[in-house]
Amino acid sequence: MYEEVANVKIAVDFDGTIVEHQYPEIGKEKLFAFETLREMQKRGFKLILWTVRSGEKLDEAVEFCRKKGIEFYAVNKNYPEEVIDDDFARKIEADIYIDDRNVGGFPGWSAVWQMLNPDENVRNPQLKKLPGEKRGLSWIKRLFGKSILIFIYWLLFVVSTGCAGNGSSTGAKPEGVKSNRELKQKSKRNITIISPVNNKMFAPGEKIEFNYRIEEAEEVIDSVIYYAGGRKIGVSYGENTSFSWVSEGISTGQNSFNIRFCFNDGTSENRSLILRFKSDIIPDNYGYRIKNVFPHDRKAYTQGLAYQDGWLYEGTGKLGRSSLRKIKLTTGEIIGTLSLAAELFGEGVCIFNDKIIQLTWTSRVGFVYDLATFRLIKKINYPTQGWGLTTDGKQLIMSDGSEKIYFLEPDYFTEQARIEVYDHEGEVRNLNELEYINGEIWLMFTRLIGL
Repeated sequence: MYEEVANVKIAVDFDGTIVEHQYPEIGKEKLFAFETLREMQKRGFKLILWTVRSGEKLDEAVEFCRKKGIEFYAVNKNYPEEVIDDDFARKIEADIYIDDRNVGGFPGWSAVWQMLNPDENVRNPQLKKLPGEKRGLSWIKRLFGKSILIFIYWLLFVVSTGCAGNGSSTGAKPEGVKSNRELKQKSKRNITIISPVNNKMFAPGEKIEFNYRIEEAEEVIDSVIYYAGGRKIGVSYGENTSFSWVSEGISTGQNSFNIRFCFNDGTSENRSLILRFKSDIIPDNYGYRIKNVFPHDRKAYTQGLAYQDGWLYEGTGKLGRSSLRKIKLTTGEIIGTLSLAAELFGEGVCIFNDKIIQLTWTSRVGFVYDLATFRLIKKINYPTQGWGLTTDGKQLIMSDGSEKIYFLEPDYFTEQARIEVYDHEGEVRNLNELEYINGEIWLMFTRLIGL
């Protein structure tokens, strides 16, 4: 079933669907709403929050759901990189809509949960498996009818649907709403981005030349709008197939660019690409001096260290030898130890409140222990490798051996933000041994040199 739903987009309303309708306040969460949404998220559905909320009220709803373990694929967008233009009517194209205002009403999260889990009666013993039930996408059809409901949800007022060009766009109202299948079958225009090449790296302040080619188009280009990270950076008109932009005010690392092609018939198409940007800062070189030396087990393959109240907590690696240890710093005496399963390679550790968290390298699983007893509290999963781990006291900060540093919510390990580490030469990979000191992230990295 998981493979079947990998690309299924589900648009979920908030007020009246996830929570009771008490807008502008956040109402009481509906029974089984978050249990069901977390299960959908786990199985690979792309969840889109689609709501009339905006601004601070929207942020409150997103944060409310995030604390419940839900990270939406997109919020009031079709996809994360979509550029929202307030001059256009907003619509969404999802495979399924879960909304209390749908035709026929909302059957309730308990019904959705049971259809996701036809063999389980744990959540609600009154729910019974439907006769002849088979796993797969059939539960979607039962929930929303024999064919998947496609509904275009217009937000607030319907305004012009054309591109803001030189005035030739018609903005005509569509005669009817087409299904996703019909939309997908309609071939796109043959538009090719000649330059820049996707994933190319630039220096800050460098001029970037955008060039495109369009073939066999019956309609005439009205205008082309260029966006960088959602910010409009320029417009070209008519037959002008090039645009120059000096890359100022751009973040280091990967940045998404969207190019909207607007045609005289009022239609438009988007093309996207990713460009990378170096830093304009040359790193400082720091030295060090040894202030003290303490005894240590030379056979321990140290992967993580944490220090608190005179005790050293060490995570060790190597298959069959990975462990978590509590050590008396001054003597090196091992006070307590916990061995990991032989197939796990232990990695970074950090102390968070009264718990200690340990990562593993390639198994994509970590462990949360009671700091005092090393009693296992729970396992946590993450989609990357596990390397270094630290905390700023509010969230966890993790590296995965790439140039990325992730900021994670500590209860469910859901990603809250990420940064990419670049210097004046490019990306800095193999980030490890993270420490958070006086508001700064310190780390170690190895730069491999080919011979």
